[in-house]
Parts: sequence; structure tokens; C-alpha cells
Amino acid sequence: MLRWVTTMGAESSAESYRGEVSRDLTDRSPPPAAEPELNRWGELCDPVMEQEFRADRFQRELKSPLRWSAWSVTLIYLAFGPIDWLIVRDAVWLAWPIRYGFAVPVSLALAVVTLTRHAGKYHRTIGIIHTLIGPALFLTVGVSAEDPGGVLYVAWGAVLFPLLVPQLTRLGVKLQFICCGIVLAYLIAIGVTRASWDLGVQLFLVMFFLVGVGYGAWATWAAEVAGRRSFWQEKVIAWQMDELATEREKSERLLLNVLPPSIAERLRGGDRTIADSFENITVLFADICGFTAYSAKVPAEQLVERLDAIFSRFDELADELGLEKIKTIGDAYMLAGGLPLQHDDAAGAVARIGLAMRSELVGLNEAAGEAFSIRIGIHTGPVVAGVIGRRKFIYDLWGDTVNTASRMESHGMAGRIQVTESTARILEGRFELEERGLIEVKGKGEMKTYWLERELDAPG
Repeated sequence: MLRWVTTMGAESSAESYRGEVSRDLTDRSPPPAAEPELNRWGELCDPVMEQEFRADRFQRELKSPLRWSAWSVTLIYLAFGPIDWLIVRDAVWLAWPIRYGFAVPVSLALAVVTLTRHAGKYHRTIGIIHTLIGPALFLTVGVSAEDPGGVLYVAWGAVLFPLLVPQLTRLGVKLQFICCGIVLAYLIAIGVTRASWDLGVQLFLVMFFLVGVGYGAWATWAAEVAGRRSFWQEKVIAWQMDELATEREKSERLLLNVLPPSIAERLRGGDRTIADSFENITVLFADICGFTAYSAKVPAEQLVERLDAIFSRFDELADELGLEKIKTIGDAYMLAGGLPLQHDDAAGAVARIGLAMRSELVGLNEAAGEAFSIRIGIHTGPVVAGVIGRRKFIYDLWGDTVNTASRMESHGMAGRIQVTESTARILEGRFELEERGLIEVKGKGEMKTYWLERELDAPG
């Protein structure tokens, strides 16, 4: 029997675990940079992330305020009609048709759009139109009215809307500059047509516009940058939380590969010492015969891969039958039935896995072109089970039952399953057992043992 390495707990599934970790590292997205990459307009350079940011901001910050502000603007346009009469009475003939014939219907239509599912798609368009409606109304009326009302309307139209609306609708610096450029061009054009305004008044209005809009553009840029940095930090935090969850999941998988779930839960709960006594536990030892000679003629990687394939299949069988793999030692495999959770038919399940291990090895040999055989020993009795170690810990068994099961394997024969009399009594009537008779067992003296042949209700 080959004893070249001792591996505890999750050895035969270690390669599987390493494969899962490798896939985790391959599939995982790279960590985002600490700071977002922004262009000159304060927008994210990554177009996909920029679109995600806009959609996220609309849902969280703009959806309800956009509706509220759109309907408020409509009401303000309606209610400010009397102000026209007080301030630009001589131009009411022009103000009211523009206000009630153009500004109110357009703003009302935009308010209706904010109630539909298209609001998110068109909210920037709504912001652009609102930014231009106000100047169109106030500048046109102001240039036709007598001063000081005319100058006041021009000043309102030139600054108030381009300053406030882009910030309220999160229009962005680029679109704000475009809208302000249109308003500035219209402001200069109407200034030229207003013969009563001297150059000083026109320069004052232009400078007033540039200062107001410049401040608004700076405030917009600062808000855009701050919003995107906050969004980016949320992405970084979300990525870090995903990393923590992934690492926790990996640790959890590794812990459950090493320890039974109920034992792992007790460790997480703070149990410092885990030690339990069990009665009538059935223990199995299996040894792969021929592995010593095989190890001398193949590379180490091929040797480990072959043993891993065999033991991984044994692990699957143990899971299917509700048995607990304890450990592997070199090319020996140890499992038990009835712990740490009770099993309705521990001895029967261990007998079935012994038969299945022998049968599976035949198929694995055919697939790999090998000729290994297996020697198995089984015994039932009391054991003590617990976790030892603080690093590389293991859930292990102690007691005479463990020693006897190990002797059943070492004193057995290749290709056969040897069980003690205590196990045979439990299996009697359900499994075919052949009496081997009395054998001399090291450290035990003479013992009556049996060969396990097959399950009686199983085919063949």
C-alpha cells in the first residue's frame, strides 16, 4: 500500500475546488479604478457606464422632480399672465399670444410626457425645450416693450432660464452651453434691433448673461462631476461587497469540503471543543491495491490525477448515500455511516457503498486502461468523533472500532469486502455474506469475519 503523502478532509475534491477558484478568478470583472475617468464636460468616458449613470440618476433623482417641475412651470406660465399687464403693458398684445398660444401648450405637452413611460428617454429633450421656451418668450416680449419693463424682461429671459433649468433637469454642461449659445445669439440679435438701447445697455445685458450663465455652467459641471463620482464610488463599494461575498462563499465551500455542515456550523457558533460519542457507527476503510507499483512508473501529476478521479467518484457515492467521508491517507479511503447526523441504516448504506466502490473501480479501470483492485474492511461499533487542530483541522474518529475496521481492510484480500461479525449481524438477511471463519488479527487475536458479496434485493 502506498503511503507517500497524508491528506486530510477534502483531498480528493481539492482539484475540483481549485478549478472553481480558477473559474471565479477568470469570470470575475476587474476592480474599478478608485476614481472615474471623466471628459472635459464632466461625463464618464465609458459610454456604457455613462448611460447606466443617467438611467440610474433619472430613477433615483429626477423622475418625480421632473414631473413636479414640469407641471409647476405650466402653472407659472399660466399665472404670470397678469405680470405682463403690470410690467410690459404696452407689449401685452405680443406677450399673451406667445405665453398662452405657445409657451403654455408646449409646457403642458411636456408635462404630459413626464407622466408616460417615455419620460426617462426624453427628459433631456424636455430640459432643452424648457431652457429655450423662457428666453423665447421674455426676450421677444422685452425687445418690444418700453423700458424699464423691456430691459427687465430681457434680463429675466437671458439669465433666469439658462441658469436654473439645466440644473433642475440635469441637462449637462455640453447641452447647457449649446442652449446658452442659442440664447446669446438671440440676445445679441434683438439688441441690434432695439434702436433705443445704446451700446452700454447691450454690453450690460451680454455681460449679465455671461456672468449668470457662466456661474450656472460651473455649478452644473460641479454637480455633474460630484454625481458621477458618487455613482462611481457606489460601483466600487458594490464590487468590493461582491468580492467579500465571493470570498466568503469560497471559504464556506472550502470549510464544507473539510468538515460536515453541522460541525462547521458549531465551529462558526463559537464551540471551542467539538467531541461527541456515538454508538453503532459503521466505519469503512478501502485501499487501492497496485498503486505502489503504479507510482513507480508514472509521473507525479498523472499519479495524483488518477487517484483524484477514483476518490472523487467515491465522494459522490458517499454524498448519494448520506455517508461522511472522514479522510484519505495516501491511497487509503476512510468513511463512516451514522455521524455526525443519525442515519436510518448506516451499516446498510456503508455495505452498499463498499459494493459500489468495487463496481465503480472496474469501470474506471476500463476507461483508463488500468488494472487496480480494491480491498475493503468494515466494522460497526462505538466511536468518539471530534475536530482537532487549529490550523488544517480535521473531523476525525477514534476508538477500537476504527482500529478494527482498519484491520479488516489490511487483513482482507484484493477485490473483496471483509466485515466483522457485529456488522454481519446487522446486514444478515439483506446482503449475501460468505463466512470466512476465524482469522488472526494483529492486536485483536482471533476474529470471526465474513465476505460481503452482494445485496440480496439487488439485481445479479
